[in-house]
Amino acid sequence: AAAVAAAMAARAVDLTGRTSLGGFAALLASAALLVGNDSGPAQLAAAVGCPAVTVFLAGDPARWSPPDPRYRPLTAGVPCQPCGHQVCPIDFRCALDLAPGRVAAEAGRLIDDLGRLRQPAGRGHG
Repeated sequence: AAAVAAAMAARAVDLTGRTSLGGFAALLASAALLVGNDSGPAQLAAAVGCPAVTVFLAGDPARWSPPDPRYRPLTAGVPCQPCGHQVCPIDFRCALDLAPGRVAAEAGRLIDDLGRLRQPAGRGHG
């Protein structure tokens, strides 16, 4: 987490290990976006209405991603996905084939789409 925060252009606060579950839920409730893997924080974000880009490795987005345009599941699209393994018996292609740039680009698209969804009726682009 510290390396990610250090690489960011904007100031970041690393709260790793310094929040309770309720405190984390409160942070997510006021956050613009969560980018993370298919785990508890992604489910918590959906529960409190925080938009999210969720990276699915072994997990099945059809089963675990909310059917809502504010939630974007990402997969590498490899034939062995989804799978039931905790440790990959092949070569971790579900992780290695999903480039960080693709995750960042999807986060940018979601932020743009959320801005369009919040525009008052009758105020289009142009």
